Amino acid sequence: MAVGEFWDVAFPWPDDPSAQAVLNAGVALGITVSETPTASEIGKVSAEMGWLSDLIERCNPNARIATKRKAAAITWGYWREAAQPSAGSYDLGGVKVNPPHSHANAFQNSGAKALLSRGRVWRAGAIKSRKDDD
Repeated sequence: MAVGEFWDVAFPWPDDPSAQAVLNAGVALGITVSETPTASEIGKVSAEMGWLSDLIERCNPNARIATKRKAAAITWGYWREAAQPSAGSYDLGGVKVNPPHSHANAFQNSGAKALLSRGRVWRAGAIKSRKDDD
């Protein structure tokens, strides 16, 4: 398994992950983890996997595990690439310009939200038009 490959990562992320789960997630996230993860390593991995898993579970908790893993991979990949200082920079008359980056819509812009929305059960009620009130 390489960085960005979530094929052996648990979803939803458990509150008390096993050492193997931390190792697998650490590799996928690109976080160095020892064979017997320390409390610090478990904390780092759980912090990243916690928000990533929550984002996915909030969008569609009933999605297939393969879909959740793909959504995690493309979201994490988007974050990793967008966090690079050279991402989006350009040269303007000999001056290197680095525009500020906003990751506010990363889940949507990466395509993960669209991927997860396929089997989503929408909870909105029926919309009643004013015409129906007559």
